[in-house]
Amino acid sequence: SELTGRVLYVDKSALSQYQKDDYLLLDQFDSDSLFTKEKCPVCDAVDLSDKALILGNKFTQEAKFYYDDGGYGSGQLIGSESKKAPTISIHNHGTEIRYGFGNDKIRVGNLKLIEAWHHVAATFDGQDYKLFLDGKEINNSATFQGLTPPLTEKVDLIGDNTYIGKIDEIRIWNVARTEEQIKSNMDKTLVGDEIGLVAYYPMEVNNNWEIIDKSRTGNHAQITRAE
Repeated sequence: SELTGRVLYVDKSALSQYQKDDYLLLDQFDSDSLFTKEKCPVCDAVDLSDKALILGNKFTQEAKFYYDDGGYGSGQLIGSESKKAPTISIHNHGTEIRYGFGNDKIRVGNLKLIEAWHHVAATFDGQDYKLFLDGKEINNSATFQGLTPPLTEKVDLIGDNTYIGKIDEIRIWNVARTEEQIKSNMDKTLVGDEIGLVAYYPMEVNNNWEIIDKSRTGNHAQITRAE
């Protein structure tokens, strides 16, 4: 410490009392601390690359999130609105969740999502498209009954240039999970070999500063300016 002249040490035996749980931080600044909305179409985000998933007519998408708003009023959690792959996003300053295929979304409002950790999941079994918040079903729609996402469309992004906040525990499945499965596992760390799990990002990084996909797919993701 420069103020006291003391040298402080951390006893390794005490480290176990501290919890390490990384999350993805998305804000208005790039790695050079410059505001980037105008100069970067997709700034703070994770690019799932050319190997990003193509989902069929049965799937589940899950995420933990902490939404700060930041003045934009909306932001993507999973997927891109410019594509027809399944997506989940936050809107109207944290009072609405939208889920569906690209821009064609189901809207669920009257929510309070600002500045608190929440868990969200969307499931589709080919008939019913359901939305769960903190383990509880809050919407069920037959809008997309019988439809399948186009085979050319991929779930390619985590976050986008308007989402301000934190994202953690991204899980993507090729099965429609039940409410009980979602609720009983949303606060647990997965092994990675669970049946139907095709992508799992608990926000751990490797030596290449890629976010590790701990599922059997092993599709590690490139961070784009996010921390």
